[in-house]
Formats: sequence, structure tokens, C-alpha cells
Amino acid sequence: MNLHFGSELMTEEVLSQGSEGKSESFPSSELRNTAAQQSAQLHPSFIGVIDALEESAKLQKDGYLEIATLSGNRFQLFFRLGRLVWANDISGRFRRWDRLLRQFCPDLAPQLRRLQAKRPDALWEYKVLLKLSQKNCLEREIFESLIRADLVEVLFDIVYCSNEICETKCISQKESILSNPICLFTVSSILEEGTEQYRKWEDAELVGFSPTWSPFICSYEALKESVSSKTYQVIVQLIKGELSIRDLSLLLPGDLQSITQTLVSYEQQGYLEFCTLEDFPPPWPVIPPEDTQAPGEDMPLIVCVDDNPRNCRELGKIVTSGGYRYLSIHDSVQALSFIIENQPDLLFVDLVMPVINGHELCSKIRKMSAFKEIPIIILTSNDGVVDRFRSKMTGATEFLSKPAQTTAVLSAIQSHLAYAAQSPKT
Repeated sequence: MNLHFGSELMTEEVLSQGSEGKSESFPSSELRNTAAQQSAQLHPSFIGVIDALEESAKLQKDGYLEIATLSGNRFQLFFRLGRLVWANDISGRFRRWDRLLRQFCPDLAPQLRRLQAKRPDALWEYKVLLKLSQKNCLEREIFESLIRADLVEVLFDIVYCSNEICETKCISQKESILSNPICLFTVSSILEEGTEQYRKWEDAELVGFSPTWSPFICSYEALKESVSSKTYQVIVQLIKGELSIRDLSLLLPGDLQSITQTLVSYEQQGYLEFCTLEDFPPPWPVIPPEDTQAPGEDMPLIVCVDDNPRNCRELGKIVTSGGYRYLSIHDSVQALSFIIENQPDLLFVDLVMPVINGHELCSKIRKMSAFKEIPIIILTSNDGVVDRFRSKMTGATEFLSKPAQTTAVLSAIQSHLAYAAQSPKT
């Protein structure tokens, strides 16, 4: 299967959105094996969801249906007079909202993305749409398309994890916000469209893969040898473990199924892996736990240069657990100016990166008088004698194998910072 990744489909605004949320990474095989057992085929638990929706439609209820899963997902389907008006997936609510804005009202998306709420609200997004509707900011067809896409997408995800459903409850609620809904959708039409999309997903043999997953490159050299130069550059820019497959479907030609099939073929050849993404921050203030304290400004600053966001996040967890400040950058081309600007006390540098690799970056850093003595720890999975020798020749202080281990990382930081403190500053 061929998929042409065109660079003209990328936008700076979309690419910048990935850094707002965190991801939790697992081996792709583990994700796939877990999801492979989730082929719905109208699972009995999903039949219960259908029954509850049909009863709400028949009795013309007001309120919402809440669906909980064993893995902690929680879905909400809101209805007015038994007809659907909005849906939430609590685990990916604000990523979905951001994507819907970019898809259906890109001109308003930057402005709406900055909107804040004073307190948590289950219908915050719908209230935003309602105000836009009242001010005639968008055509009615756009509202209908956006809300329908939200409903169908959430229903698809409910079908996807239907064998994990552990609770379904209908809550009657006379929400004033729903008294004059923007538009109403029959339960039957949304059920038909959502289940049909999932059947297409099954027909494409993608049951073991979720469109909410995010691909990231794990073998740059092998990928570069197998695709054209243009395709490689576009893949490197887009696929960083920051955008979900659904996000990528807005940027690449083809439908969701064909794009996913291409990504899966790359994963099976060992070029890519998949990780799960955390949601974007909510638009209301979040009070951190009382026992969580940010590292003080007097604590050493550790910087990581790695093109793989997952590696940066994992290393960041280890570094901050030791009480140090931490920053990361994924672009090796911009790394030098980033280092100069932030003046770190210690650097972790990935060895295999596109454009400028770890050896080249290390050599550039050592040529600057301000950083002749800074500890530079090379991180790589290529733990060979040649790489170790070349790293030393280019000025690396130490060489650690990936995946980074907590004990090894913290021990290296402590020993090198202690040594640097005893040495005269250049």
C-alpha cells in the first residue's frame, strides 16, 4: 500500500499542538495484543448501551448516558427529548475538541482554543458552540457537521472498547443549556454511522489498533532507506509521538483506514511504534496536589536533546524525580541555540537523530568556550565499541544505554554534577 505524504498538507499551527499533552508509552505489541481482543461484533455490553439509548429515545428523556470501562475510560452521551446533542470521552475530551475546531472552523480555532472556564463543566464545549450559534458566527451546516462528527467518533470509541464496559447508567437531568439545543440527532442515525465506521475498521483488519494512538519513529535509518527523500522529510516532521492517527488524518491524503493501514505496515517493518497520548490540559484552573513541589530555581538544570518525544518524557520523569529542573528539545538543528539560551548544568544527547546526530552536536557544543566543561551524556541503543570511542573523541563525558534506567541516570547526574562543582568554571 502506498501513501504519499505531501508536505503541503502540514501547518505550523497543527504541528505545534502536539507538545501540549503528554503521552504514556507502551510497546506496540502490548497495545496491539490488548486491543485485538476488543473486536466488538455487538458485544453484550454494547447491546446494553444500545438498549439504554433506545429507551431514552422512546421515553424522550433529558439527561445523559454515562458509560464506564474497566481501564478507566468514561463516556457521556447527552440527549434532549431522547435525541442526541453532544458526547464526551473523558480520557481524550480536549484533544477531540481541538481537532474538531481545526477541522470544521479553522479560522476561529486559535481564538476558541484560548477560551478559559472558571470551573469544570461537562458541557463546556457545547456552551461555546451555543454562543457561536446565537451570534451567527458559523453556518448551521458547520455546527451540524461538527456535532455529528463528535457523536460518531465517541460512539466508535465506545464500540472499540465495548468488551471492557463495566457500568452503564442513565441520568435524568433538566439541563437548561439543553433546553434549546443547536441541533438534534436521532439515536438510530448515530448508532448506524458509528457502528458502520467500526465495521469498516474491522474489515480493514485494524481491530488491534486504535485511531487514538500516536505513531513515532523508532528506526530512522531503515525508514530513510525504504522511502523517498520527500516522503522521509514529511514523516520526520509529522510523526513524533505527539499527534494521534486521527490528528494525522487531517493532514494527510486518504481516509482514516488507509492512513492507518500504511502506518501499521511501517510498524510491522520496524520503522514505527505506537504510544498512547494523554489529553490536553482542561480550560479551567487545575489545583496541583499539595505534596507536589516544583524544583527550586537554585536546582541544577538538565537538558535532553532527543528527536523522540517519548524518550524525552521518560527521561524527564526520572530527572524530576531526583529534584532537578528539566527541559527537552526534539529538533537537533535548534538544539545549540536552545542550550545557549537556557544554560543547562548537564546535557543528555541522543546519538541517532536526523540532520545532526549526537556526535556532531557534541562536537559543536565543545567548540563553544562556555560549554567546554559541561557534562554531556550520550544516550543510545547502539551500545558498540565504535560508538563509544567516537563519542569520547567528540567530547562526550559518558555513554548510557537506552532505555534509560532510573538508577543509572540519577547516579550519572549526581557524580558528574559533583565533579563539575569541584572544577573551575570556564
